[in-house]
Amino acid sequence: MSPEDKIALLREHLEGSIPISVLSNREGIERHDLQRWKQMLFEKGASAFVEEQVMPPSVRYEFEDFVAQVLNHAEVDSSNRSEGARNIINDLEQAWQSAVASGSSTEAATRRAYGRFGSVEAAAQILRQPLWVRLLMYRDYRPHRML
Repeated sequence: MSPEDKIALLREHLEGSIPISVLSNREGIERHDLQRWKQMLFEKGASAFVEEQVMPPSVRYEFEDFVAQVLNHAEVDSSNRSEGARNIINDLEQAWQSAVASGSSTEAATRRAYGRFGSVEAAAQILRQPLWVRLLMYRDYRPHRML
């Protein structure tokens, strides 16, 4: 059943005061499902019924590999690496989801997501701190400070 159909049924129930049991019998839908849809509608609004596109594992792996290259190239400190990786991966995934939702293919959506960052070097240049900051602040540079 499409999201529009679910919302139309719930509108009949809420605006038309048609009991859920009548809708359930008429449409051949379990009463429990209608109750759950009603709860979802109140909790999340109409976005509850929009099916999210599932990202293929190969695309997710490709994004993780891209992020690892960016973080290595930017020489991000190990204490900040997981947070930075999660932020970039989330941004890539959201860009991919929005591109697929607008009708793009998986490959086109992937290219569009990468387009937000450009090349590995361009993305790393944004994240890279100057050498003096890395020497003074980074945990990974402790041996250099000791020397």
